[in-house]
Amino acid sequence: DVFSTLAQRQEAAALLVVGTYRSVDAAIADHPVRALKRDLVGRGLCAEIAMDLLSETDVASFLEQQLGHEPPQELTGLIHRRTEGNPLFIVSFFSNLVAKECLREEEDGWALARPVDEIEALLPDELRGILERQVDRADAAARPLLECASVVGRDFDSRSVAGALDLDLATVESTLEELGQRRDVIRPLGVLRADDGSLSGRYEFGHVLHQHALYDRIGLMRRADLHRRVAE
Repeated sequence: DVFSTLAQRQEAAALLVVGTYRSVDAAIADHPVRALKRDLVGRGLCAEIAMDLLSETDVASFLEQQLGHEPPQELTGLIHRRTEGNPLFIVSFFSNLVAKECLREEEDGWALARPVDEIEALLPDELRGILERQVDRADAAARPLLECASVVGRDFDSRSVAGALDLDLATVESTLEELGQRRDVIRPLGVLRADDGSLSGRYEFGHVLHQHALYDRIGLMRRADLHRRVAE
């Protein structure tokens, strides 16, 4: 309310107001700040500065601060690869590794206490909850499409999903397009042209962990069936 009032004042003022918020949290809670931001940006009354993701060097600096020593190289690469540089995910993933005793302190520093592939498969409960709340905001009809898409891969097209589920392409395209406009779980990548000249929408999961969280929700038998359908 304060931001809205200040931004729409008619009187001149030498005033700069800077506010920060986490877009993931705002999306999950459907917070009014999202509508306010769209309104103010649309009328030229504010500018949004999206923060860049952290680099692998940034992750190494964060880990060194937390551990007090230079982190194992494989740990830096693993966390950056798994989180894609998202600060919230980095903190959550690191805290989970500490809680599960995946690191051990040695005389010359820190080392991994468990195999890399085993550590990489871990998904913190807190992080899983955030991702699942985002997915659960989608309509019930959209969730099977997203689960099928998670089997296709990080990026996918509407024709693959429709074909695997024996659904009407136009219906699937409409649902995915609506989800893509919100950009919290998936985002549009453009159009894919098939050999016969037909078109279908291309999309990707907003984060690889969205794909993993959805994939992990699928039962083993249904997962196997979806893999078969996608392959066919």
